[in-house]
Amino acid sequence: MNTFLNAIRNCLRGSFLVLALIISIIATILLDVRDLRSPANAKTDMPPASVAPWHDPSWTPSTTVPGLHTRQLDIGDLAGGGTTRVGVLEPTIPAVADVLFIHGHADRLDNHRALFTSLAQRGMRVISYDLPSHGKSRLAPIDRWSIDDLTELTARVEHATHTKHPLILSGWSFGGLIATRIAQEPTRLHRFSRPIRALILETPAVAPLPFVGGDGIARARTLTHDTDAPVAAPPTPASPFYNPLFATRLLTEATIAAAHPLPVGLPTLIIGSDPEHDRYIDAKKVATWATGVAKKTGANITFRTCHGARHGVDIEAWPIGPAANHHITNFIAKTLTLATAATRTSNSTPTPTEVTTACR
Repeated sequence: MNTFLNAIRNCLRGSFLVLALIISIIATILLDVRDLRSPANAKTDMPPASVAPWHDPSWTPSTTVPGLHTRQLDIGDLAGGGTTRVGVLEPTIPAVADVLFIHGHADRLDNHRALFTSLAQRGMRVISYDLPSHGKSRLAPIDRWSIDDLTELTARVEHATHTKHPLILSGWSFGGLIATRIAQEPTRLHRFSRPIRALILETPAVAPLPFVGGDGIARARTLTHDTDAPVAAPPTPASPFYNPLFATRLLTEATIAAAHPLPVGLPTLIIGSDPEHDRYIDAKKVATWATGVAKKTGANITFRTCHGARHGVDIEAWPIGPAANHHITNFIAKTLTLATAATRTSNSTPTPTEVTTACR
C-alpha cells in the first residue's frame, strides 16, 4: 500500500514539473514579446549606481527594524531592469564586518529584525535588498531572473554599499539557495569587490518541498511559532505557483546545489530546521547534504539543527530564534577573530542555557 501511495505521489510531482515547464516556456515567450514592444526594458551600459551618503534624503528610516535605512538603487542595465530597495543597518559599535543578507521567497529585507539587531550589536554592518517581485523592488517579475542574474544583482548591491571590512554572505531559504549557488561557482564569487570570508545558510532551499506551507501557500503561522514576530508584511508573493518559471528554476537550481559540494577554504555555517515542523523544505535532505555532499571535498562546515524549529529559524519563538541568531553572530566572531570590544559587548549579559542549547 505504501509503495502504491509513493508511486502516486511521484507521478503527481512529475506531472506538476511537466506542467510548470510548459507554463514557464509560454510565460517566457510572452515576456520576451513584451520586451520587444517596450523600449523601457532595453538594456543600457549605465554603470552601477552608488548608494547616497546618509544625509541624502533618499534614505528612508525603517519602521520595523530600528536603525535600518533604505533607498532605491538603480540597476537599470541588468536583464530585469528598474530599481531595487537596498537596506543598510549600521552597527552600534565600530564596524568589523559587512554581512550581505539575501532574503527568501515571499519575504522582504525588513522581516528579520532580531537577526539584524543581533548582528549590529556585534559590530556587523548589515546589508540587504528586496528580490524581484518582493518587498518594494521595482524590477521585472522574478520569472525573468535566472540565478546568474540574481548573482549579478547581489554583486551590484555589494559594490554600491562597499566598505573596507570583510564580507560575509548570508541567506535564508531561497536566499540561502542563491548564496549556495554563488559559493559553488568560482566565476560568481569573482563578481564581488572583495573576497567572501564566510558563508551562512539558514534552512537553505536545496531540497524544497513541492507545496510550500503544506498546501502551496506561504503563511506566517507555518513559518514560525511566534505569532507576534515583528515582520514588515505577510508572505508575498504567497506561492511559487504565481511565478511558474521561477518555480521551475528553483527546483532546477536546488537539484544542482544538492549534488555539489561547497568550496574548501570558505568557513560555512548551516542552520537546519526540524523535519517534523518545516513545511517548506525537506529538512532531512538538507541535513544529509550539509553533513555529506557539501563537505565531501573538505569544506569547513559547521552544521546546527534547531529542534522544534519551523522554516523561519531567525524569526522563531524563544528560545529557537535567539539561539539561531546567537550561533550566527558567534560563528562570524569566531571566523573573523573579532576585536575584544565586540566580543565583550556580546558577553555583557550571560546567554541563557535554553538559548545556547536550542540549536545543536
